[in-house]
Amino acid sequence: MNFERTNIAEHQILIDYKGVFSYDVISQLLLTLKEEMERLGEKVVTYKRILVIMIEVLENAGRYLDSHPEVKYDTQFLPTFKLTKNKNMFYIFSGNLVKNEDQIVIQKKIEHLNKASHDDLKKLYRQIISDGKFSNEGGAGLGFIEIAKTSNHKIQYSFEKVNELYAYYNINLELTN
Repeated sequence: MNFERTNIAEHQILIDYKGVFSYDVISQLLLTLKEEMERLGEKVVTYKRILVIMIEVLENAGRYLDSHPEVKYDTQFLPTFKLTKNKNMFYIFSGNLVKNEDQIVIQKKIEHLNKASHDDLKKLYRQIISDGKFSNEGGAGLGFIEIAKTSNHKIQYSFEKVNELYAYYNINLELTN
């Protein structure tokens, strides 16, 4: 995340989880989000925007682990999810292992979306839905499109090489309240 603009110490940590994203864990994290938004007195629209992004990020990480069970239990590189707030900005951080060959696909999708306007993202989303071109993993990049549309900020990401097979993928998102 780009913290040059703000000091991480000024961030209020709302959710901080490290571990496997099972459906039970995801349910608990979503409940925690609801409780935190109520505690902060946030608008329903803000809660819904964060919820959409959070679901996409967590499901993508969980789906990846389900399709590559050999990475599921590497405790050194467990999946992570963090939600923080600083003034009128929310920050979502997530990370998980991916195969090195998947890095190129993810990178291309994100770079393409980062260049698109908000209107282009909406058109692309509608086009994919109407074409019905979905992959076996459950989507056609719709999750990334939904994230880009909802956050209204560029998707920041990085990959850290773990070994010859895997990299640790980080996605960092900003959402203005």
